[in-house]
Amino acid sequence: MIAVEPTDLTYDYRLRYRGVPSPLQEFRNYPLRWEVNVALTPDGGTPTPTVASATAYLIPDAGLIDLDAALDLTVENLDEIQVVLSAQPDLMRDLGMYADGGDLLVVTALTVEQDYRGQALGHHVVNALLETVGRAVRLTVLKATLGLGAEETSGAGTDTDPLDAQRTYWENFGFMVVEDDVMAYSDWSTWLVDDDEDGEDTEVDDQWPEPQADD
Repeated sequence: MIAVEPTDLTYDYRLRYRGVPSPLQEFRNYPLRWEVNVALTPDGGTPTPTVASATAYLIPDAGLIDLDAALDLTVENLDEIQVVLSAQPDLMRDLGMYADGGDLLVVTALTVEQDYRGQALGHHVVNALLETVGRAVRLTVLKATLGLGAEETSGAGTDTDPLDAQRTYWENFGFMVVEDDVMAYSDWSTWLVDDDEDGEDTEVDDQWPEPQADD
């Protein structure tokens, strides 16, 4: 393993989009497809070849659009969202996304090169997404099997089930298992729900685990 200092990581974000995202346009083009390449730039020197990469889809104001229509028409298959909303139908409401918006992020691909694994670089990549292009994100969804090939998932259901290890890996970031390998995360410690009987907004206790420090 080649040790990496998080401060030496350089992120290259790429988005190509025709026009400006709007719920008035065709939903087929609505999600923003972000590609991120991560290089190592020690002491401000020349970046190394890519050490990690990711693809994520950002859906602006997901609670204020016809999300089902957008998912039906979008070019990419973002079935992770449907799994989350079927298992937790009130989740977006509880996060206030139907009231005042909030973006939804789906991480569909994440790869860390073999020589750099074992130091939670996947956590750093997702955190970087949320702290840059995803600053308005209220709900993040991914599959725990991100980055695992067919050989690595062939042990599912055994004593060395790699899926269990991947679930634990993302739980250490703060994700919760929704169903099978689909996981969800929100960094909103509290959120407002419907008014109570007195007409006052009611705070709901945080149900999300706090992100843990990387080893």
